[in-house]
Amino acid sequence: MIRTILRTSSRLEQRWALAESGECDALLVYNTDKSFAPFTLKPATQLIMIRRRGEKYSGHVFLKPFRADELIDTLIIIDSESRPAPALAGTVNGQVPMNFYRLKKWPPADILHQHKNYMLLAVYLSRGAKTLPDLITLSGQGEALCNQFLQLLQDRNLVQIDGSKSNATVSPMRRQTITRDEKKSFFSLLRTKLGLTKK
Repeated sequence: MIRTILRTSSRLEQRWALAESGECDALLVYNTDKSFAPFTLKPATQLIMIRRRGEKYSGHVFLKPFRADELIDTLIIIDSESRPAPALAGTVNGQVPMNFYRLKKWPPADILHQHKNYMLLAVYLSRGAKTLPDLITLSGQGEALCNQFLQLLQDRNLVQIDGSKSNATVSPMRRQTITRDEKKSFFSLLRTKLGLTKK
């Protein structure tokens, strides 16, 4: 299943592949007390704990029953943490205001129909507060498109803006919480918004 997810996802970069042994950038584990052989952990190797839904956990996690989009989100976050963040427009000395955007109300059809990917962005925002970099990373869409969508929401008072932080104060731990706090998968939420969920 993991191999199929890595091969077919359009949001993951080519560098991700399933290994049978040796060094790895991320490792799926049930129990950290057991040996990781035949894998070799590097200092930067990230552990992704396998847990059942409802169990307590911290850090990166892959919840059972498994959902492909949740693993993809986690790998994207791990990948983004290992690279320097790209400079965004409006930066001053490497610092950029970090607002957290929270969807107040589901956008009306006239907004969603303006671009084919606005539905995708709306679903991610409905899963909890996001910064602009969060939205770019998770959706795989460009900064200009995400900015434009957020502006449309602000114009209609459909989004709540929480605080402002500098780029330096937004730690990688903030991005780790994206997967942790999202209780429903993207496709589950999308079905709900489209009225396809059984009552």
